[in-house]
Amino acid sequence: MSDSLTLYGPAFSPFVRVVRLFAAELGTKLPCGMSPYGDKIPSRSDGHLALNPFGKLPVLIDGDFTVFETAAICRYLDQRLADGKVHAALPVKQRALVEQWAGAICMYGRLNVMDGFLLELAFPKGEDGRPRMDIVLENLPAARAFVAIMERQLQQGSWIAGDEYSFADSALTRIFHEPPCSHASTRMSFL
Repeated sequence: MSDSLTLYGPAFSPFVRVVRLFAAELGTKLPCGMSPYGDKIPSRSDGHLALNPFGKLPVLIDGDFTVFETAAICRYLDQRLADGKVHAALPVKQRALVEQWAGAICMYGRLNVMDGFLLELAFPKGEDGRPRMDIVLENLPAARAFVAIMERQLQQGSWIAGDEYSFADSALTRIFHEPPCSHASTRMSFL
C-alpha cells in the first residue's frame, strides 16, 4: 500500500524527520532523499519549485500526486496509511488540540529553539568554526521559555496533545530527540 510513497528532502531536515516519525508511528518506513524520481533535484531548482512553489521541504510524492507542508502531509498519511484511524478519527476538539500544538511547535519551536540556537550550535558560523556564543546566549531565554511551556503541557497528559501519540509529538520530537548533527547534543547541556 505504501510502495509508491517517497519524501523529497534530506533525512537531516527537521520537517522531513517529523513526517518520517509520524509515518513510522503508522507502521511505514518512509524513504526520503533529494532524488525522488531517480535523478537529483537540487534545492530551490526549477524541479524543486515544480514540487513546491515556495521552495521548502518536505514534499510527499505518491505516484503522480504530490503534497507539501508538514501538517498536510501527516494528515494525508493518516488517511492513506491508517484509513483515518489516527488523526482523522479523533473527536473534533481533540483534533483541534493536535492541530494547535503541532502548529505552535512547528512555529515557535523553530523560532525559539532551532533558529539562532540549535542551528548555531550544529552549524557554527563563528571564527574557526566555533559557535557564536553571543547569538546562542541571546536566544537562550526564548529557548528555555519554549522548553518550560512544553514541560507544563506534558504534565497534563501522556503526550503533548492528550493521551495518544499524534503528529504534534512528532513535531516536538524532531527538536529534542536527535539534534541536527551529533556534535550539537554535547553543546546543548545548558538548555
